[in-house]
Amino acid sequence: MKILKKPINNSWVFVRDYDDVSREFICKDLKEKILSTQVWFSDLDDSDADSPAKLIAKKAIGTSHFSLRYISWCCGTAKDLLFKCKNSESARWKKYVEKFLRTDKAVKGLEALFTPEFVQTSLYPSVEIFYSLLSAHKFYISRNVLPITQAYSNFLNFAGVYCEEDNKGEVVENFIKNHPQFVKYGISGDSVEDEAMVDVLNYYAKIGKIDVISCYISGNKYWESSKFDIQISKDRRGLLEIIS
Repeated sequence: MKILKKPINNSWVFVRDYDDVSREFICKDLKEKILSTQVWFSDLDDSDADSPAKLIAKKAIGTSHFSLRYISWCCGTAKDLLFKCKNSESARWKKYVEKFLRTDKAVKGLEALFTPEFVQTSLYPSVEIFYSLLSAHKFYISRNVLPITQAYSNFLNFAGVYCEEDNKGEVVENFIKNHPQFVKYGISGDSVEDEAMVDVLNYYAKIGKIDVISCYISGNKYWESSKFDIQISKDRRGLLEIIS
């Protein structure tokens, strides 16, 4: 692992798979790879903004804090987080969606909260600038619901969204097969589900079909995933210093 940007003011950039080359060469190479992407896949929750799903659950949107069903869901979530840790988050969120977010009233509540103004203020520092520098077709692939992913997609001028996706790797593979005209891909994410997307992209890169650059979004300065090419902070200012 090489440190390209030391952790200063909650912003950093680490990189792997560059041996015996200068920092200047690495930065130039990363800039070229990132800015030349034709397609960029991104996770949303805890990658570009603090998890909208957690905020929705905290505010009890689609239900009420005094609902027995909501209280039961909270107790079940607390139990799963205690014994199954972070791995249970996706399953608990899916249950919340099915229990509370399938009504028109719930959708209106989501749309009322996630306004363009709210979306902008919720984004991590320099996320908006980072995406504005990419000429790639950008897509969210998220476990979150359509009103939320669409709100962020619209604000950031994304090409589209794939929402409530449990198998993100399958989404990416189908996209690659259906769009042979694209050969340069980028991806950013923070979870095991996002690693599944990287696995697919790395496979197609290995057999010579595409090129890929993958960014792991981390909440701390310690290397956490061996599958991604670089690790960057949620605060994108360090990365912007390299690519802008």
